[in-house]
Amino acid sequence: MFPGMPVAGAGADARRLEKILKQLSSADRESLFAFAEFLLARSTDEIQDAPKEEQQPKGIERPVEESVIGAVKRLRENYFMVDPDTLLHETSEVMQSHMLKGRPAADVIDDLEQLFDSKYKDYTDSMKENSE
Repeated sequence: MFPGMPVAGAGADARRLEKILKQLSSADRESLFAFAEFLLARSTDEIQDAPKEEQQPKGIERPVEESVIGAVKRLRENYFMVDPDTLLHETSEVMQSHMLKGRPAADVIDDLEQLFDSKYKDYTDSMKENSE
């Protein structure tokens, strides 16, 4: 795909998306955008272009008040070195437990932090294996 080139069916996709967006609440629209940004991030070449040496999290602190979507964005930025593909399914499940099942945001954010930390540990283990 070339940037700026028209995408076949994009008009129909845009109309479908616009119709869906109009029917969603503000919070659900934010969830949809966060998920779309997550998908976009995983499709970029950031991870492939990164140096092949172990990288450290940025150390971004958890704010006192934070939404689940804000937490995903913060954790994605903090753990930039972790392949987003390894997080997609589990992150979606945890987010759904909040959005669809009403789990408290603080509990969901705790789970997300554990998930990202676990995937970071997998990353550091794989870096150690590759360097041996």
